[in-house]
Amino acid sequence: MGARPLALMDPLFFGDLADARQRWLVEGVVSGISGYGNSVGVPTIGGELTFDPGYAQNPLVNVLCAGAMPVERLVLGVASGEGNLAVLLGSTTGRDGIGGVSVLASAGFVGADGASSLDDAKRPSVQVGDPYEEKRLIEACLALLDQKLVVGIQDLGGAGLACATSETAARGGVGMDVDVNAVPLREAGLEPYEIMTSESQERMLAIITPENWPAVAALCETWEVRATVVGHVVAPEADESGRPVGWLRVR
Repeated sequence: MGARPLALMDPLFFGDLADARQRWLVEGVVSGISGYGNSVGVPTIGGELTFDPGYAQNPLVNVLCAGAMPVERLVLGVASGEGNLAVLLGSTTGRDGIGGVSVLASAGFVGADGASSLDDAKRPSVQVGDPYEEKRLIEACLALLDQKLVVGIQDLGGAGLACATSETAARGGVGMDVDVNAVPLREAGLEPYEIMTSESQERMLAIITPENWPAVAALCETWEVRATVVGHVVAPEADESGRPVGWLRVR
């Protein structure tokens, strides 16, 4: 992590354009790409557009982003340092995006009535984007990296907080203790597994030292970005051979 996004490219795949539903999908996807990209300030400079009957029930939208950074700004998605803090940056967590990767990658969007409405069972799997939150988050993260306030950092993509905490811990060969009650929510009544697997957009996980927390909190406040301590790094456990392995505890 550490590059400023400069340009996007989008290879898009849809069904036969003669079908009214496919035209509706194309208009919606293109509008979403342009609206979000323009708002966040990253232009779409090219892409690819393919129409094939094989994509009629499940269109494919790919994204490529190019960025640039000074080498010294590079920080990996690795958790380290027993006692270091896991800080959730950005938007609140909701039911949108739960199971998004597994559901949307393998199922279509036709509703039970056969129309173009989104199947109610899949509706929570669709993430709700906020480009203005994303713009502030980008600037805050770059500032944190420039000031060397971050030990490790990773985005919250597929499987959300569960993936970000477990992956950073595993890469560092450490454990992670996560308090789901500390995660800022946008709606009440979320179960712990929903909080951990939500794929709500515009969120990052930063690993920082306790000494840097006041500076991190102040910088995020400047950019109007929410920063919340949701866990901390703990010592690893050992496998059967005695080799230290990362682990995740959620409470």
